[in-house]
Amino acid sequence: MFDAAALEANLAELVGSLDPTGLDPADATVLLDGLARIERLAATGVALVSTQVDSTGMWRGTGARDPLGYVAQRTGGSRARARDGLAVGQALASMPRLDAAMRAGALTIGQAADIATAVIVHPDREAELVALASHASPRKLTARCVEICAEGQGADEQHRRASAERTCVSQVGRDGVWRLSSSLPVIDGAELDAILDRFQDQIFRAARAEGRTEPFDAYRADALLAMARASVGADTGLSSPVPSGIRHTIVVTVPHTALLGDTDDGVGTEESGTIPGVGPVPVSTVARLLTEGDPVVKAVVTRGREITACATLTRSMKDDLRLAVLLRHSFECAVPDCDSQRFVELDHERPFAQGGPTSYENLRPLCFFHHDQRTHHGYELHGRPGTYRWLAPDGSVLAADRPPVAA
Repeated sequence: MFDAAALEANLAELVGSLDPTGLDPADATVLLDGLARIERLAATGVALVSTQVDSTGMWRGTGARDPLGYVAQRTGGSRARARDGLAVGQALASMPRLDAAMRAGALTIGQAADIATAVIVHPDREAELVALASHASPRKLTARCVEICAEGQGADEQHRRASAERTCVSQVGRDGVWRLSSSLPVIDGAELDAILDRFQDQIFRAARAEGRTEPFDAYRADALLAMARASVGADTGLSSPVPSGIRHTIVVTVPHTALLGDTDDGVGTEESGTIPGVGPVPVSTVARLLTEGDPVVKAVVTRGREITACATLTRSMKDDLRLAVLLRHSFECAVPDCDSQRFVELDHERPFAQGGPTSYENLRPLCFFHHDQRTHHGYELHGRPGTYRWLAPDGSVLAADRPPVAA
């Protein structure tokens, strides 16, 4: 019989005697990494045991309404976390690479749930996704899993299902806080996100001008309220009711092969467009929105990382250059380990004031935080896409691009 009590006692002794103020940075980092791995291992154990809870029906007669409720009650977690854990536990038996990574404490339940969902659709992608999870951010892993699911199910089917299952629910919790939960098709969610970005950007800049600093999520909550007020003509507290400065609301990249017309009706079915950082959308939906003259969509036709054409209601050479630079960097901040895609600004490698050209080779996208660090605090970004290094003012390397881990 596994002696869980002894393991628990040892961990309790460690935590009970832990004085974080006595740790130097190196020891704190080692301990943080070790405790995080223990947390991942414990979550894997819960996931595996959850399958026994489900298969034996041991939850019956305990007051729980189902296995998820029983696990959530015993662990003090949410039903959503219990659902992910059970799904992962059930998947591990048929996914050996994922099983090995989980039993080694290398992945979180969230990462494993994303991988399992994609591997069920495409079993041959298991090695790729487990390898990706070892070095990619959770958001990049999720995006790749969504792409793989779209390959198997089809972006059209995903769009139809998401449209049929769209929801928006608000409620006030026991803590007296109003909460909102919503689900929409990718194209609609991206439009909502982009409009919120416009309000949030103005709210953020006003706060900085006044010397106020709050989390970005707080500014986003303010943006949601301002958008709602603007829709009925109420006072938003902003300098203008509809913020300006964003060239295009939604950018959709479309592989040129998706437009070759490999079916009887002339529209390819194997590929889809992608809203960078959000997810896949049907090419037919993008085409329809452009045909209807939708002012918020810009379709960028790509061959690899090369832009071959643009379709939109407006057009400028300056905008094409911006898109080319963003596409080269996957529409995210160029600093290694930063995958921010919101409020990204183009930075001149050789400063504009020193004669640096506004050109494809001299521009890199940086998020607001990293742009501010480079402009005002002495940080530097050296290299090219795939070999970037982010340097502290003293020249030490804080982050560096890593080559993909072989599957």
